[in-house]
Amino acid sequence: MTERSWFDPGRIYLAAHCLRYRERVELTIETLVVYLGRFNLKKFSEQDAQQVELEQLAIHPDYDSYKYDADLAVLVMKRSIVYNTFIQPICLWDRSPNLGPIVGKFGTVVGWGRDENGNKVTPKPRMAQIPIVTQEECLRSKNDFVFLTSNRTFCAGSRNGTGPCNGDSGSGFILPLPDGTGSGKRWYLRGVVSLSLLDSSTWSCDLNQFVVYTDVAKYATWIQQFRT
Repeated sequence: MTERSWFDPGRIYLAAHCLRYRERVELTIETLVVYLGRFNLKKFSEQDAQQVELEQLAIHPDYDSYKYDADLAVLVMKRSIVYNTFIQPICLWDRSPNLGPIVGKFGTVVGWGRDENGNKVTPKPRMAQIPIVTQEECLRSKNDFVFLTSNRTFCAGSRNGTGPCNGDSGSGFILPLPDGTGSGKRWYLRGVVSLSLLDSSTWSCDLNQFVVYTDVAKYATWIQQFRT
């Protein structure tokens, strides 16, 4: 279940495994219901929320649900969105795709997924500030990451029990960067939550390990075809 996804005008970016998971799940435009601006999931309707229809659903052609590489999908909306307090676009990454310049920086992840008390869904979204680490540090931390990462993913986390968990797949990893005017910052989408290791005692995410994100910056060429 995808609790959170991010969009630039007219497009939503999320993890491909939210839409297709091995042979068990494959969602289509006809079976998807998309809401923007939801906040409190206990409320049946919210004034600022909008239901949108989709024109196109695209999963990256390299996506392999057994390897998790290219875990990225795009939803193209049929109509323009009316922005309000709860609905705002995100800037796509237009800087260097290299990870080095942002290692050590803290990104923000928001979602309604499993919490520390074992609740599978939280009524209101929660936020975590998470540092990006080098690929080398990620790989050295646990052998599993050798098979779960690629040159199109990155790892992040404090390994202190905080971060995205089950139900937060597709959540954006966003960074505030200077807007070029010298007077402010804009939020940029760098990644989407892809996977975490499993805690065998709780059968949920192990947030004492790093979390793997699809590196959206590495897919700029593929994304561009949906922006014309």
